[in-house]
Amino acid sequence: MSGRRTGSTGSFITDEISVSNRITANIIVTSETFAVANTNPVDTFSVGSTFFVKNNLKRIVVKGTTKSDYYDVSNVSTDQSILVNNGGFLEGANAVTHNKTTGDFNVGGKLSFGKLNVLSSAQDGQMLYSNAGILEGAPVIYDRVGNETVISGRLTVNGALSVSGTVSQGGSTNFVTEPNFELTRGAQSNTISAYLINRPDSNIAISVQADNSLNMSYTTDSVDDPISIDTTQDLPVKIQGTLMVSGGTRLSQINFI
Repeated sequence: MSGRRTGSTGSFITDEISVSNRITANIIVTSETFAVANTNPVDTFSVGSTFFVKNNLKRIVVKGTTKSDYYDVSNVSTDQSILVNNGGFLEGANAVTHNKTTGDFNVGGKLSFGKLNVLSSAQDGQMLYSNAGILEGAPVIYDRVGNETVISGRLTVNGALSVSGTVSQGGSTNFVTEPNFELTRGAQSNTISAYLINRPDSNIAISVQADNSLNMSYTTDSVDDPISIDTTQDLPVKIQGTLMVSGGTRLSQINFI
């Protein structure tokens, strides 16, 4: 080891120190960089109590493994701020903080995931919803194998509902439980509203035409078109019971069977 000793305190000044064993000192002061380059022993740099760095960078650069019971990083981070690696330097990520009392992590900016694991009561394939900011499982299951979404509860659609495929109803019984059934709410005057029954030969329509008359007739139109009356065909109507009419009755033809 070469250099010169100055002062009564025994300070040692040199451009470079090279030793084969160890250096023991109360204080080591360097003007720029303090580096330990040896590879043997593995415990290359040991501090008994406090390691203090005071330089323009205010950073500690470690290339290798660092072990300590406690790190004081108050000069590079605010309290509870998460540390990040910025080009080999530890810096405080002020947008990410951890509350050690509650265990919560707070992210001030965007949070991106390659994969997000939700360790909760959510089942496999179950969709998630926010309950007061907490992700929970909704009663909606997506089957990615069958490409099917299953809703176990009620579905309320406040806006328009468009279906591009076939609408199917499961179960052995098809029925409507509502006591009142409304069609074409908000229809304008002088427009056609109709209920279409699809038949192999010719469709049958129960329609209100533009003249506000109620008609039962054949029709050649589909549900995508304004339903018109097919006047080339007569629709047989059978009434099993009594027909009661209040008001005048006008018949063009009566056939008695």
